[in-house]
Amino acid sequence: MADDVRNISDLNKKGEWVSLEIKVLKLWEPTSDSISQSGVVADDTGEIKFVSWKKSKLLEVEEGRSYLINSAIVDTWNGNKQINFNARTKITPIGKNVKSSSGSWDIEGTIKNIIPKSGYIHRCPECNRVLVNDHCPVHVDVKPKEDIRVKWSMDSDSRIFIANGKIAEKLLGIKIENAKKMEEEDLNCLIQVKLISKKYSFKGREFENNFIIEDFEQVEGQDD
Repeated sequence: MADDVRNISDLNKKGEWVSLEIKVLKLWEPTSDSISQSGVVADDTGEIKFVSWKKSKLLEVEEGRSYLINSAIVDTWNGNKQINFNARTKITPIGKNVKSSSGSWDIEGTIKNIIPKSGYIHRCPECNRVLVNDHCPVHVDVKPKEDIRVKWSMDSDSRIFIANGKIAEKLLGIKIENAKKMEEEDLNCLIQVKLISKKYSFKGREFENNFIIEDFEQVEGQDD
């Protein structure tokens, strides 16, 4: 376990124990009964996803507050870095305001292309990874959790844009329970018709080379 405070930008080794001074930028709704909290934390060198496991019974963090994190472990999820808080982790509130490298941004542009594997998906209830043939690469055989996801590219930005869950439902105007009843080809067609060549203003957060959508509005003058 490491006591020296590290920078988020230097976290490259999976399985490494690290200590960090961070600010909590965003908390998400837990995607599994085994997760206490998850979200995004940052320092002045970058930001990273975190997961705090319920069985560890750790102090719960709050959005906008700064903390010293001792003995978190570096992991990856869907090819992106994250840190996990487990039984060895100690979370201590600190008085100073840790400066963060980024925050929430607004981006306007026209949707160019829908990226494959958008639509109705299954996730692992333990780690939230997207399942392949209903198998998780970490937890193997699990009871799938239903979700809906859309990934696309914009004419105004080089990043990949991602909408998950309720934001994706709102964007497409369809509920998960209805999406699951559709043929894959029909759902893909609906996504294309609803989004391609439409102009939007998106509010969200950069994560790795992705832009995670938190809210949106269609720019006036565009048809549904």
